[in-house]
Amino acid sequence: QPTAAFRGLLAPPGGCLPHRSSSPSRRRNGDASDWERGGGRGGRARGGSNGAGRWRLRGSVGAARGALREAGGVRPLPESRVLRTVPLLAACLPGDKCKVLIGRRFGEDRYPELAAVCRNSSTLILYPGAEAANLEDVALIFPSPSTIIIIDGTWSQAKDIFYKNSLFRLPKQVQLKTSISSQYVIRTQPTNTCLSTLECAAIALAIMEKNDGIRETILRPLQALCSFQLQHGAQIHHSKEHLLKNGLYDKPMPKNKRKLRRMELLVNNVKI
Repeated sequence: QPTAAFRGLLAPPGGCLPHRSSSPSRRRNGDASDWERGGGRGGRARGGSNGAGRWRLRGSVGAARGALREAGGVRPLPESRVLRTVPLLAACLPGDKCKVLIGRRFGEDRYPELAAVCRNSSTLILYPGAEAANLEDVALIFPSPSTIIIIDGTWSQAKDIFYKNSLFRLPKQVQLKTSISSQYVIRTQPTNTCLSTLECAAIALAIMEKNDGIRETILRPLQALCSFQLQHGAQIHHSKEHLLKNGLYDKPMPKNKRKLRRMELLVNNVKI
């Protein structure tokens, strides 16, 4: 059972940190309240109303909550996607350990509690970059951090939030050094090693607590969600990197030179 208080700053719409935003029409089809009805955010996703599937998801979340006593998070703008992983994470963790702040700008005047957390020397922020330290190395120095901040959203949203909020420059910046492939197979990731917010949180907690069982417990609801969706017509999504390298990318190539350059970097295994 984790002893560190875990808090994540889950930023704007997106659900998984490395995922690009969908079209507005797809975004409107979802309702975040679907997760909250009938099971502490463990209810059904729209489009899959099968009772057995609903109970399967609910049971998995319940098992995670029973195994984890302390951890936490923070969220962003009102998000309508039914496939987000943040509701699953919030359902797995005690309410007083998972704080979710909704928004894009987090000033000290409006968020004094967040400012105090960011100034705490034991607070970490999980965001990749050249200045980010390996979380496994930091875990040796910070055996029991009080808070981990996670930014949730598409890559562009997360980048915007990280660089335009000076408070997030205060905590020690860390990143995950892992070759684990995402189990979030019903969404397309940019690269083979991009992970959803739930997976990042699960791995981070497991590292800090030195207990792989934590990761396995938190990931069970995600596995149940994907299994349920696949049983009801969803398709397995390979990463954009995989599709490009294997000639399977069937969408029109972008005309924007910057986006086209990013796709070329994906094909050539260049970290972006």
